[in-house]
Amino acid sequence: MRLKFLPLLLLACSNDTSEVLSIANVHYAQRDYDRAIEFYNEAIAKNPETAAAFYGLGVSYASKEDFPKARTNYDQAIKLNPDFAQAYHGLGSVYFQEGDFDLAVASYQKAIEINPNYTEVYKYLGSAFAKKNENEKAIETFNKAILMDPNDYKIFVKLGEVYSKIDKNEDAVKSYEKAVMLNPNLAENLNTLGETYLKIQDFEKAIDTFDKAVKMNPDFANSYLNLAKIYETKNRNLEAIHSYENYLRLSVENQKEIKAKIDELRKK
Repeated sequence: MRLKFLPLLLLACSNDTSEVLSIANVHYAQRDYDRAIEFYNEAIAKNPETAAAFYGLGVSYASKEDFPKARTNYDQAIKLNPDFAQAYHGLGSVYFQEGDFDLAVASYQKAIEINPNYTEVYKYLGSAFAKKNENEKAIETFNKAILMDPNDYKIFVKLGEVYSKIDKNEDAVKSYEKAVMLNPNLAENLNTLGETYLKIQDFEKAIDTFDKAVKMNPDFANSYLNLAKIYETKNRNLEAIHSYENYLRLSVENQKEIKAKIDELRKK
């Protein structure tokens, strides 16, 4: 979970420290995290009270998946600036990666308490609630995020996942449809929408959606497998064979089982 770094934090620093932080930010943006860490440490050497530098270290270490060091630096940034919403966001994401979803929720909620308009945190908080199986809270939080950022298709995907998990498949369909409308160029989202149509037994829409997925990405194996299964149940055997063959071409899984299905279909 890579956080977006916020260079505006430099505004609170002296010119000398800001220059070093600017260099660190450039290295971070280039994903040269080791060099970024070097310059954030240089900024701290110039001014040990620079919360933004500790935040930068936290984000850099998190990007390197060194979560204990990330946590230590986020904690120090918060100690220096207790109203540092971005640092609470970063800290929550470290806890999320470490699987401590209770502390992740607490950190995200603190970030929102400091800045109620911090849209990005609502998205992360919704995911943390979902991990805790607090599904109604997840739905409520994702819907708040949608009100704040209605054009982010990823929120609708996450919302759809929660609805699917609790078998609210009609609501899941609406969420996935919205995600596809906002970003129609992802075969994975089309495949997920098609699978959700299957759950509500809307087979024609499922076929149409899987077809779109494989036209968009001819190497998307799962959509071929889903198509094959539908065609087989509808006795559209030639189409089922063709889809199974495409799946075999792309996937090494279930080869023996799929080849047996093809042989069986050819005998009909």
